[in-house]
Amino acid sequence: MYPSNRLCEYITGLRLDDSRLGERIMEDRNIIRERYGLWPEEKLKNESPAELEKWVEGRLKKVGYRLRPGLERQKYFDENDVMAVTNIENKVVYQSLRKDGDSKKIMLEHELIHVLQGENTPIEGREYEAYIGTVNKSILEEMIREGSLNILFMIMARNIRNYYKEAGEVAPWDKIE
Repeated sequence: MYPSNRLCEYITGLRLDDSRLGERIMEDRNIIRERYGLWPEEKLKNESPAELEKWVEGRLKKVGYRLRPGLERQKYFDENDVMAVTNIENKVVYQSLRKDGDSKKIMLEHELIHVLQGENTPIEGREYEAYIGTVNKSILEEMIREGSLNILFMIMARNIRNYYKEAGEVAPWDKIE
């Protein structure tokens, strides 16, 4: 079984080829966006990245975090193909200098979710919520129609595996045969 399928089943209890998965993911997306108080879809489409950045920065400040340009982290961003990183110990969200437009909106919401989740949520749950909650709704609907959700789960699997690799561990869903 492919890692993306194992991860999907581990998180949702459904395989990538299960006809119920698309509906489940859309429901989860709505729940996640509401749980973390993210911007309504129409506002997200119409507002500039700068407006969202100000709003996210305000939300971060309310919980004791800062949003900073990732000047000293840019090499890490480039080497790991990531847009932002949250440093929980220092309560800072560093953002890549190379992202703008919709990519910046997604990254800001993604990291905001991580901050609001807290430290006790397992990495699989953290990444699932952050990815499913922030992926563009029309793109997600298209992925569901085309049966290409595996792409989204492959991206999640890569990031989660990096987390386990840095911790010197193996992802539990990688142990499943």
